[in-house]
Amino acid sequence: MRALYIAIATVAVIAIAALMGHSPTPSTHIQPLNQSLTGLIIANYNGFIGVNITAMADLIHGNSSQLSALRGELSNINSGLASLYSTYREALSEETVNYSEARRLAAEGVALDRELYGETKGAINELMAVLPQYSGLAKVINLSIAQELTSINETLNGVLAAPSNAALSLYQPTALAVNVTGAVRWGQAVNVTGQATGPPSRPITIAVDGETIRTETRGGEFSASIGTLRLAPGNYTVAVYAAPYGGYGPAAYTAMVQVIGVPTRARVAVSWVAVAGFPFQVGVAVSPWLARRVNITIAVGGEAINVTAESPAVVEEIRAPLDWGTGYQPVAVAISPSYPLEGGRYYASILVVNPLQIAMPIAFTLGLAVAVKRSMRREREERVGKEERGREVKALAERLSAGTKRLGPNGERAVKALAGAIRGVEAVTGVEFAPSMTLREYLAAASQRLGEGARGEALRELIELAEPILYSAHEPGEEEVRRAEELRRVVAG
Repeated sequence: MRALYIAIATVAVIAIAALMGHSPTPSTHIQPLNQSLTGLIIANYNGFIGVNITAMADLIHGNSSQLSALRGELSNINSGLASLYSTYREALSEETVNYSEARRLAAEGVALDRELYGETKGAINELMAVLPQYSGLAKVINLSIAQELTSINETLNGVLAAPSNAALSLYQPTALAVNVTGAVRWGQAVNVTGQATGPPSRPITIAVDGETIRTETRGGEFSASIGTLRLAPGNYTVAVYAAPYGGYGPAAYTAMVQVIGVPTRARVAVSWVAVAGFPFQVGVAVSPWLARRVNITIAVGGEAINVTAESPAVVEEIRAPLDWGTGYQPVAVAISPSYPLEGGRYYASILVVNPLQIAMPIAFTLGLAVAVKRSMRREREERVGKEERGREVKALAERLSAGTKRLGPNGERAVKALAGAIRGVEAVTGVEFAPSMTLREYLAAASQRLGEGARGEALRELIELAEPILYSAHEPGEEEVRRAEELRRVVAG
């Protein structure tokens, strides 16, 4: 059914394109009845021939029972129209040759005509049910087919009712030329003018959106005006039909006309600010207000809300999602075409504030400030502690070297490394190096707290390395100094 929809839409587009720059062009007589439903009303439009019903049925894809039934109905109508047209021509051909055969064929044609009338009406109703947006076109198709079947029925009944010595000649072809206003504003009339060959005064039927207007030619010309006050803005098919009359056959012509709606104006008002997680309001005022109700779609932040307005102004409350970021959000308002307004799109923007998004940078900044302050305090404390420990190490080094020989630079560095190690052990174990203690006595006391491990072994080796420097004339070399400093680091951990 989707393919049928596309086929009908394509026909409409081609018809609109053909209207551009169109001047009246005489049509030939009515096309054979085995053309498609749409072909019966557009076949004479600039020579365009509609797709065959069978081909149209093949385009309807899908396996639903409804689509299968519609394909079957279209196929039956296609075969029936071809059979009716053949019977119709044979009955008229036999009229002057074999009247009995003509009456038999006419009776057969009348029965087939009645059957096709019902089948066509059923197919049209199903088309309208499946494609309600094309109900106007479906009504025009139904009217055109009904008029054609009616005229054939009247002709065949004439054969049945005529005396046996009467002779009915074949219809002469009708040339039909029509000019239709291509586009009008709602409220203005659609003017239809044209010419039809045949008697000076013959009936003409004009159909638009299911409404029929009947007029007649005067001197072969006709004209009519179609009001648009009842039509919603959109595209419509205008079908013009000349029934068989005065020895001239039927002819049909279709054209497209666009009814342009009244320009819609709308004012969109939004709250001055929206807070994420809380509701805000969007107001829409529509003018002029000519419709009983208008469908409005409000789109913001990827969400769309449909509102049916029954007054010129409507206010809708929308909750801002928590994931909206701080900044401006666009608000799009779409007003659907509604008799007689043509609709339109309108835009606004609203400032969104997300408290969480704002609070996080502030909290991060405060946390960073606290962390920097603590880091600076630790650095200051470490610096002060380092300076104090440096003074303590220096004092202990001076104490260790007091009363000994004058130390050289390497000796001072080695003794300073020993003093730093002792201060480190004091801090870890709580065992102080009393003034009355010797290095060996302190080693014994501290080893009980340090236990057997790298620190204790490092302290022992460092004391053994420093004793010759303090108590003999030994001056350490660079290698011994580096080893002393390395052992101090091991003791410090």
